Amino acid sequence: LNTYFAQSAKSMAQGDERYAPSSMRFALISNIQHQPSTINHQPLYINHTSLSPDTISKDSLINACIFNPDPLTTANITYGSPYIDSNDVDIPELNAERDSVMITVRFKNDTFFLESPYCIVGEYDPPANPVCFDTTADLCYTRGDLCFEQVNIFYHINNYQAYLQSLGFDSLVNYQIKVDANGWSGLDNSSFSSFTNLLSFGEGGVDDGEDADVIIHEYGHAISHSAAPNTNTGIQRKTLDEANADYLAASLSRAIDTSDWQKVFNWDGHNEFWSGRWVVSNKHYPEDWIGGIYQDADIWSATLMQIWEDIGRTAADRILLQSLYSY
Repeated sequence: LNTYFAQSAKSMAQGDERYAPSSMRFALISNIQHQPSTINHQPLYINHTSLSPDTISKDSLINACIFNPDPLTTANITYGSPYIDSNDVDIPELNAERDSVMITVRFKNDTFFLESPYCIVGEYDPPANPVCFDTTADLCYTRGDLCFEQVNIFYHINNYQAYLQSLGFDSLVNYQIKVDANGWSGLDNSSFSSFTNLLSFGEGGVDDGEDADVIIHEYGHAISHSAAPNTNTGIQRKTLDEANADYLAASLSRAIDTSDWQKVFNWDGHNEFWSGRWVVSNKHYPEDWIGGIYQDADIWSATLMQIWEDIGRTAADRILLQSLYSY
């Protein structure tokens, strides 16, 4: 066992994480104290006595319900009764658009929590709402339940992180980011804060956490910050960040379902609450540039989507993501 720990630690120290999951499972063994090994001739001590089966956190795969990417896209319909927010009440037609998926969550003390290496759902931003957990291995809620947005956001962030890694971008936001699914004091806004490492989603109008476009857009800002920290300054740079985030959101949605792919924020916007945004445009830089980070974003996001059409999603996404390191 001591030799196994030494090999695991040495491998992880050299950047090979293949041994990490099994070494953590071995750490469940109790009553073994301070077993010495060496890495590069330096003593290594591994203490197991503080760990017990009652307190160990483990990953578990359980059922959940989500919108993927949003109820209007999957229903192939535009906003209008009965496909309306209606103050977040349960509407049969909207609940029928939920998908059942399996998600990996943290299991501790006989309870399942919305936590992973890349995302932790909590209460970080007003208003104060309960953080959802479960003891039955089933996180399938209706959209009228506050827990639905928490689960929906958790799924899409983890799913997108897996997509980033599948493209070879193992270092982008490769850390746990905080999420408040019911934040912004209930206003119709969402944000990423690089200072607090927080994604906060508002509930004004359509709850932002119900629309994958909003989730991936805000996560897109986190991706940009991860690639090029503290560079999002100046009007044109901020406009590019908005455009890139819009594109990433639209790219995902279009890959899932082509219905109304030109729209960004299909469910959250393009309704009586606000006009949403687009990734198609005939505007041209610089003569059509007006100096608004949101109003001008489609100049660049539409260009990216044209590239998407020419070379496909995977290549277009990979080129954009690689470019972020040069900002």
